[in-house]
Amino acid sequence: MKLHTYLNYGGNCAQALRFQALLSDGGESFMPMAETFFAFRFAMLRNKVGTSWMQIHEKPMPRRVWPACFAENHPPREHN
Repeated sequence: MKLHTYLNYGGNCAQALRFQALLSDGGESFMPMAETFFAFRFAMLRNKVGTSWMQIHEKPMPRRVWPACFAENHPPREHN
């Protein structure tokens, strides 16, 4: 059985980098800790015991309005 784990750092890049170093020791990194369009920091790795990890420090996403094709029978509304 393989275990996959997701960590969200909610505002602390230093903590994310520290955990990245601890978890990757003796393991395999698939995507080094880096900034992406959706996160200040994101990484994927497998630790030395075979657990896969995704680590993220998310960027706040802007609020969006539903596309017009969904609004045929409904008034426009905001989507979180």
